[in-house]
Amino acid sequence: TEIYTLSLHDALPIWVTTRQSNEVLGYSAGLLRSDPGKALQARVKVGQTPIGVVLVNGGSRLVVSDNDGQHTSNAAHNLAVIDPSAAFSQKPALLGYIHSGVSPREMTVSPDGKFLYVADRDSAQVQVVNLSKLP
Repeated sequence: TEIYTLSLHDALPIWVTTRQSNEVLGYSAGLLRSDPGKALQARVKVGQTPIGVVLVNGGSRLVVSDNDGQHTSNAAHNLAVIDPSAAFSQKPALLGYIHSGVSPREMTVSPDGKFLYVADRDSAQVQVVNLSKLP
């Protein structure tokens, strides 16, 4: 039997992308342990086929890579920018989109926290996003 302890991180949200419904879901880590049926705290509709998700700017923004796996249009490949606190307050949380290359997937933040690196798989490039320019 394995026992998982979240302790100090119980207050932190857990973000999950759902490709089929084109949403990002925010769960309360503490409620996942104590009352799983009430753990889902936020739902934000984003672009087509969201995959990657990363918190940036000290957790004040959430960036989601919309992959558009169905290739519905070139405009569907983008990065959605979300205000996590608005999402958990049940307020409009989608702040806008940043155009990306084709099939953005994995993302990571630079060591100094100033840039976001995005792997755009089908355009064979790494996109660099200046995080000070986010909505």
